Amino acid sequence: MFSPLIIAAFVALVLHDELGGAMWRQMFSNAEATRLTLVGFSSLATSAMIFVGWCAHRIDRRGSIRAARSADRAVRLVRVLAAVLFLTAVLGIGWLDAVRSWTGDVVGLDELIALSPLIGVYLAAWWAFYPVERRLREAMVLRTLDEGGPMYPIPSRLAYVAMMFRQQMGFVLAPMLILMSIGELSPRAVRWFGVSEDRGDLFSALSFAGQATGVLIMMLLMPLVMRVVWDTVPIGPGPLGDRLRAMCVRHRLGVRRMLLWRTGGMVLNGAVVGLIPGLRYILLTDALVDRLSEREIEAVAAHEAAHVLKRHMIWLVVALVASILAGGIIAQELVIRLSDLHPGVGMGAGLVLVGSLACAWIGFGVVSRRFERQADTFAAGEMSAALAASEANTPPRFSEAGVESMVAALRHVSAFNGTPVERFGWRHGSIAQRIESLRALVGVPIAASRPDRDARRVKWASLGLLACALLASALLPAG
Repeated sequence: MFSPLIIAAFVALVLHDELGGAMWRQMFSNAEATRLTLVGFSSLATSAMIFVGWCAHRIDRRGSIRAARSADRAVRLVRVLAAVLFLTAVLGIGWLDAVRSWTGDVVGLDELIALSPLIGVYLAAWWAFYPVERRLREAMVLRTLDEGGPMYPIPSRLAYVAMMFRQQMGFVLAPMLILMSIGELSPRAVRWFGVSEDRGDLFSALSFAGQATGVLIMMLLMPLVMRVVWDTVPIGPGPLGDRLRAMCVRHRLGVRRMLLWRTGGMVLNGAVVGLIPGLRYILLTDALVDRLSEREIEAVAAHEAAHVLKRHMIWLVVALVASILAGGIIAQELVIRLSDLHPGVGMGAGLVLVGSLACAWIGFGVVSRRFERQADTFAAGEMSAALAASEANTPPRFSEAGVESMVAALRHVSAFNGTPVERFGWRHGSIAQRIESLRALVGVPIAASRPDRDARRVKWASLGLLACALLASALLPAG
């Protein structure tokens, strides 16, 4: 659902302009950059289609589940390789420069054309994977009927690709293109109103104000856009919906509506979208509502609500900016002291960029995992609240039943996605670690949990790192 690789592609487009162009631009003509880029992406897409098609053939002939896993791993690997290839094409050989040599710097258009080979690889991988997905669904029909589980119609190949595009790319692609367009339009709008770049500080201030205003408006309205990008319908009155709405009212979450996210039974998840009350929605996927018990659904909804109540998104941005600045400063100092390269030009700039992104990746993972544990803890506390009140505990404590509601939800997510509970995820950690952390809470006062303390420490550490990085940026000489 959330693709950091697509965000990395947009970051590359922004960095291209900030760094003044591709690092090895002088070594390649526009035609050569174009040929290299298109041949690279075409080869990657073709290789993926051949290998995944071979895996589908093995499934048909032998019923090999290992072939299905190999196809899934191949699709994941292809996405990573496509992102690496895109970064190399844009920041290395000048693919974006080549595109602009044909189209000019048209707002949004040149970036969209530059992204099209990357998008094409994703689409080709999904197209190739469809036979594998169809065989897996067909194999589950009898088991689902025996268990009395929900049945979903198997989509056509084109519908499957379109659904995957909406679910995995639409959430990032639409807002990022809008953000980049706002960044390009703002200076042009200032010039249109008669303020030239010669006015210096005034031009910069007005451009920044225009960008900030546009970004704010976009972020406020994005939940409405996402309702269209994702296939959603309102959740009507009923016992479960009423309890979820009561939880939102109790915590003053300001949710406008509860939405059912129709994924054809392919996604088991929940989400909260919207920064401000009144334009905020809680989304629950069809598979989550159909497969989990009501208490488990409540636990998932509480987990998502915690991300808003604890302001995790804001603190993730703080941690990310702090990590990027700190990593850039450290890398710049290392380049200056350990090499003859200039940290603002060519290879030196590339090393600084790599150091900055590496620190951002590490910092984002560390902070995100702490926040996931805190959200799990909040959900377990919510599920324990009724028992704590009836048993008159002082202070209220985590109950085994409340904790096990969240544990069961995590196990269902793991089983549905075919993910081993021991598998480590960079953003979420492993399911096994999260379950262990939850079960350690049983009997602990709700107001004194370790995950809450860890999350607070991470927030203060992120703020401190940001302050130190800003101070260092002001005091250290420019490279």
